[in-house]
Amino acid sequence: MGPAIDASLYWTDEPAEVSFRRVCDYLLARGLEPVRDNVGAEPAYFITSSQRVPRSQKPRASRAAPSKVGVFCSWMSTEARERGDHSPIDISWGDATLPDTPAHELQQSGLRDYHFFTDLCRSLNPLYAELAGENATECAYDVLHGRRPYAPATLYCRDVLLGDDASAFWSTYVYSESLGEGTYGTDLMLWNPRRKGTRILGSSPPERGKLFRAAVHRAYRSQFGKH
Repeated sequence: MGPAIDASLYWTDEPAEVSFRRVCDYLLARGLEPVRDNVGAEPAYFITSSQRVPRSQKPRASRAAPSKVGVFCSWMSTEARERGDHSPIDISWGDATLPDTPAHELQQSGLRDYHFFTDLCRSLNPLYAELAGENATECAYDVLHGRRPYAPATLYCRDVLLGDDASAFWSTYVYSESLGEGTYGTDLMLWNPRRKGTRILGSSPPERGKLFRAAVHRAYRSQFGKH
């Protein structure tokens, strides 16, 4: 079994328990059903509905939600918690791909992840969100106080977060697209729906990290009034 896939979402302007509940409601609306009744309690687990769905109503495999999904509050530092920040919400699912997976199956799995993540972001509009293999995004405090600039290979963020730096920031990604109130970008072929680069890299991931940290700094000061 390959690594798990993590879609982790962060909001500055609402408590983690509110974000957690909204994620659970989103999964219910997508037709998944809870493994337990107390879906408002962390962690929560969902599986594909056991009810028979007519074949004509089933989405294409690349548009379907993952069959088993877990929802958790992500790790955050003690310092971040003491300063009043709150954890991102992590949505995790198994990746059924293996090293010898045929190319067409790998492509279908990647498209499923891409469509699921972008629909999550379009529907729930986090401040920023990351799609990664066994990795989760960090809260604003930990982005600002990390040892290295935070430069995710696959990211969504609201356009308002980046402001005038948006063009320079998204030029660091191989692929980017507008998505509701934000933008999605990736360097990874697996999660690039066009399977090729549509932009020439104008800067580097370190530059991306600097621009992102500056944007998060502005948002953090606006929300919490401190560094």
